[in-house]
Amino acid sequence: MLTEEASLLATVQSAADGDVSKCKGGEVYKRCLKVLAKLLSMHHSKMLMFDVDPDVLPTYYDIVADPLSLAQIARELLTCAYGMVDSTSDSSCEEVHPVVATFYRRTRLVVLNCLTFNTEITLIVAHAQKLLTTLTRFTAHWCIGRTAGASPDGIPAGPPSMDACVDTSCFLTHTPIDAPSGRKNAEHIVGVRCARCTAQFSIEG
Repeated sequence: MLTEEASLLATVQSAADGDVSKCKGGEVYKRCLKVLAKLLSMHHSKMLMFDVDPDVLPTYYDIVADPLSLAQIARELLTCAYGMVDSTSDSSCEEVHPVVATFYRRTRLVVLNCLTFNTEITLIVAHAQKLLTTLTRFTAHWCIGRTAGASPDGIPAGPPSMDACVDTSCFLTHTPIDAPSGRKNAEHIVGVRCARCTAQFSIEG
């Protein structure tokens, strides 16, 4: 039997990997779901997945004005709660899509609530900060992409293809990472040492 955490991740991952034509919210929702699936796959997210139990933390709801969890973000994405998408809109335009902006703002609030309640440097604070870094990087690369004129190497403006929105594709070139090209340490390859992202091929991940 799946745990609650595993079940939530499986649901989000399935929706993110499904046929875009069957997603009523369109590609922009699927991109946000891919970012959320990335967050949920990290062990750092475990304590922020579900609503805080008031019996465990009785003062939480007195301090946090707008409680929110990653599970709630998932429900909002799966039900297209951020509005429907104009199918004629250009995904490569420089303006941030309102669905992406709402997703980022809402998910960031989950982290900020954690930092507001936990005022001391604790493990959960470190985990929340790691999630915020990952959220920002993956939203920027998978949902927004390069702005026009910022790509001297010929990579087009806008986000990468849906197929490139995976841990094993480079953020900068949108091409697959060749694992054997990573830095070698004695007998083992320990990963690409560019340290520009938190993907699984980076030693900073």
